[in-house]
Amino acid sequence: VTTFAIEQSLRTAAAVEAHWQIAQILELKGDAEAASLRYRSIYGEFPETLQGFEAPLRIARNYRDKGESDAEKAALDDAMKHYEKLASGQRAASTKIMAEQYIVRTLSEGARWREAAERLLALPDRYPAYEPFRENYLRAASIYESELGDRGGAIKALEECVAKYPGTELASAAQKELARLAR
Repeated sequence: VTTFAIEQSLRTAAAVEAHWQIAQILELKGDAEAASLRYRSIYGEFPETLQGFEAPLRIARNYRDKGESDAEKAALDDAMKHYEKLASGQRAASTKIMAEQYIVRTLSEGARWREAAERLLALPDRYPAYEPFRENYLRAASIYESELGDRGGAIKALEECVAKYPGTELASAAQKELARLAR
């Protein structure tokens, strides 16, 4: 890594943080529209930063807080497109993984529970080297049970976890959940 690359990275970090702070100030002043425009510029100009990931959901939250459900849904749809774009193409694995996590979060915030659970279950195979995604089986099972009232879906996710990762702590946790569901 060259000195120029480090300096460029620091300038980018400072710039995105400045934009983020301005957006938050606008929110505090009650100017959600101007804050949303600032957030939109953040995820347009700095898409692979933490703020670039968080900005689309801030826009949706602003609409939710104002009770504008149609605008919130549209903002969540825009967020999904943003994250899908980041999860595909020639991106670093870390960017794709973060985008996948935000896709699940966006689906959850939009109460699209079945899609969220299905996405969670697809990620361990899509990113086998990323071990934290293995826990998605437990998260998906929780969504099936708690949000969808689908005990069968929960059991299937847990059984898949046990079969895929036998002898692990994760499989043990899944077996405990299966025993609880069997009662």
